[in-house]
Amino acid sequence: MSEMITIGKISKHHSKFGEVKCLILSDFPDRFFELERVFLEKGEDIRRLHVENVKFHKNFAVIKFQDVDSVKDAERLGGYFVKIPAEEAVELPEGHYFIHDMLGLQVYTDTDEYLGQLEDILTTGSNDVYIVKQGKKEIMLPAIYDVVKDIDLDNGRITVHLIEGLVD
Repeated sequence: MSEMITIGKISKHHSKFGEVKCLILSDFPDRFFELERVFLEKGEDIRRLHVENVKFHKNFAVIKFQDVDSVKDAERLGGYFVKIPAEEAVELPEGHYFIHDMLGLQVYTDTDEYLGQLEDILTTGSNDVYIVKQGKKEIMLPAIYDVVKDIDLDNGRITVHLIEGLVD
């Protein structure tokens, strides 16, 4: 199977007709309207399901899958992650990247000092924060233009400029 990306997580059933309530884990919620089939994953269990219908309720996608026609069927899907093949991902504008493509990149300063590996990205209200780890040392870098100078996926590298006060 090709590389998969997570776009949602099923929380619980939604109606007596087998619909499920799905937490949207994508910056592009409208993508749910285009889904024809998805892969559901929970631990080692992976299922391929066809999508019959999608609608939105509050901050959730409500999905009706083919052959999931009762509350009991829908309840069995709680906790599954909704995934699609990476090649079906939304095309991003120039200079924007998927988090899953960035995790693991090596982070260097613009003076070529190695800071560590990008371990996580926190999404905040104003800007993202990159969590960079080297051994037990952890650095939090704001993802702003003054700090992040280059993201090079092909070479697995992020170049940053350390402004005063970011690192001890």
